[in-house]
Amino acid sequence: MSDVTALQGSQSETTIAIDPSDSSRVFAASNDNSGRNRNGMTVSRSSDGGVTWTAAFLGDGSDAVPVSRGDPKAAYDVFGNLFLTYLTNEEPLSVVVLLSVDGGQNFKLLTKFTDLQDADQPSIAVGPGRDGEAGSVWLTWEVGEAPF
Repeated sequence: MSDVTALQGSQSETTIAIDPSDSSRVFAASNDNSGRNRNGMTVSRSSDGGVTWTAAFLGDGSDAVPVSRGDPKAAYDVFGNLFLTYLTNEEPLSVVVLLSVDGGQNFKLLTKFTDLQDADQPSIAVGPGRDGEAGSVWLTWEVGEAPF
């Protein structure tokens, strides 16, 4: 067992991804429940297979990515690209997809889906492209309340 953030407070709705092109690279993200800030998420990265971790905050308004409301999900593709999706703190909610080519040290906005009423729980997956060589990225999210 490992505390990947070593930060005070708790985290929730976590995600973890292992780079298939280099299994020593591991990335984790979660909602930040520490009370530090209503915005942003906790992210941690490891370059030694999870033995040691470097923790930071992302999407808290101090960086170049949209402010996060939470629900992060991450996935590495076979080329070592890291994709991260989450809900923004905008009204109405948006779902964003970020890309990191350096194991989660830096992210850039890849795309943003806006004006999503009642969006929740975005999820991301990666896989082969149509030709079997290029890659594909799939994104889903829940809309509205469950009927039960």
